Amino acid sequence: MGYRRFSAYFFIILVGFTGINALIWFSWTKEITDPRRNAGDLLSIGYVLGHVSKHQNVDELPKHHINTNQYNRQQVDMVTVGDSFSNGGGGSHYQDYIASFQGLTVLNVPADVFLDGSDPLSTVSKLINSGYLDIIKPKYLLLESVERLSVQRLTNYFSLQPTTTIEEIERSFHTSRPEEKLAKNINSNVTFINNGNWKFIVNNIQYLFIEKASGSKVIISKLNRRFFSDGQGDNLIFHDEDIKTCKLTTPDSIAETNRNLNRLGAVLKSKGITLVFMPVVNKLNLYEPYLRQHRYPKSDFFEQLRKLPKDYLFIDTKEILVRTLENNELDIFHQDDSHWTWKASKAIFATIRISELSHARE
Repeated sequence: MGYRRFSAYFFIILVGFTGINALIWFSWTKEITDPRRNAGDLLSIGYVLGHVSKHQNVDELPKHHINTNQYNRQQVDMVTVGDSFSNGGGGSHYQDYIASFQGLTVLNVPADVFLDGSDPLSTVSKLINSGYLDIIKPKYLLLESVERLSVQRLTNYFSLQPTTTIEEIERSFHTSRPEEKLAKNINSNVTFINNGNWKFIVNNIQYLFIEKASGSKVIISKLNRRFFSDGQGDNLIFHDEDIKTCKLTTPDSIAETNRNLNRLGAVLKSKGITLVFMPVVNKLNLYEPYLRQHRYPKSDFFEQLRKLPKDYLFIDTKEILVRTLENNELDIFHQDDSHWTWKASKAIFATIRISELSHARE
């Protein structure tokens, strides 16, 4: 093959490769991978087509929570520490509903506020052992964890040993810029030539025939009615970790989880602080009764935890949100995302009053 013919073939292949990538990107994958398009995390993980939801937040609440960079040792009624659900995952902050509906001043401390990227419990431990929680002096400390990680976090990884200094905490608080993190994510760029374009083609061909594409972590299963207002509203899109972690929920592991929460509750009680534990129900766990085919293992995390004696307050998100679904409310979770919507936060904190939970326990 001569040099000119080789160059011509190479040029044709290059143009074709570039053109195909551009066509796939600008027609489909940009919609689900570009952060500025606001598609949910499940779509970008699984390269799923046709389910982009409107991530609309209701920001008409009279009170809002305090970010760490806004904290200057003022009076705070509650400190919240948790994972992405506590840090605006899904586009809303449940802390604002606590502040508005419960009349409490709320400080949110992101688990990753420290440079070592601590998990929620380690962050709580640092607040306690450093003495900084004695400076804040809240009435309540709310520990939030998504259900699928709660057992691991509160058994295998449970420790009240991590510590730091007051100076380090204040430095971390004042240099934290959650709004800049969001802007950085929004302004991140993905080039139109990327391996995600091919994953998009392969995955979506498979999703026409099976619920889970090979190599994907996202499952799409049919519901018996519409639960979402956008896209194909009778499709449930969820992370396969909701299935994998079911095996960790055993009577022994839940009992150990409860014992460790009681230990933490006792430590906080000695400081005049009440522990509030809010596990966030898995998306599959909440919607599983409404699947057309019940082929996945059922989680009984909440059912087992409910019956155990507690030295802390327990916010049963599953019980509250199941009742909300039974009232035919749509979009409790985002269809395209692993996070809940503002409707879930509103339903939970319009239903319960933390002060009444505390009074009932006493």
